[in-house]
Amino acid sequence: MNTSWQWGASISTELIILLHHGKKKRVYILILLSICFIACCYKGPYTSYGSIRQKIRSFSKITENYELIDTTALYKLDAIQEYTHYNLTEKRVSFYEKDDAHYYPYTQYFKFYSNGKLAVFFIPKRDTLFLKREMFNPEKAIMGYYYIKGNDIKIKTVGIINCYLYVFIEKGKIKNDTITLMLDSSIEEIYKKKTIPKELLEGWEPDW
Repeated sequence: MNTSWQWGASISTELIILLHHGKKKRVYILILLSICFIACCYKGPYTSYGSIRQKIRSFSKITENYELIDTTALYKLDAIQEYTHYNLTEKRVSFYEKDDAHYYPYTQYFKFYSNGKLAVFFIPKRDTLFLKREMFNPEKAIMGYYYIKGNDIKIKTVGIINCYLYVFIEKGKIKNDTITLMLDSSIEEIYKKKTIPKELLEGWEPDW
């Protein structure tokens, strides 16, 4: 059992959730709690790299048109938009560039496969200029599924919080090379298409 990798995968999931809700100051506390509890309480299957592989249902509907998604590229989490409502008509937008967020040392990538499966990779920012094929081994990824209808997209991923398995479902829109996911009524994630050498992604098949 490679518990260090198991911790890493679970910590990443919790970091995402916390950053979604702007709770930056609590990130490091949750990391410590994750290290203390996750390795001893999660008993489900996972890969040799510690990624959770508890079976979940894929979307019941099948994507019929994959033209809006480039399955030969990555989609990088580029920014987070947060809307603050002051009244019924006025709102303020806060725009967070992920590359400038020094408190979060990872870059997040989506890799879409043509069979409706989705991999979420976390690459240390210091390594993003020197991407290697092994970084995109699906066994290192958070597992997920997606469904596209028109310009709408749904994404389903799994994570561990306080020893419990959670399934997260997010909805969004696709426009050209950008995916915008609405986490709630006030927060959006913006993913931008990133083309990398094809040999880094070719030949990998998701293991879930």
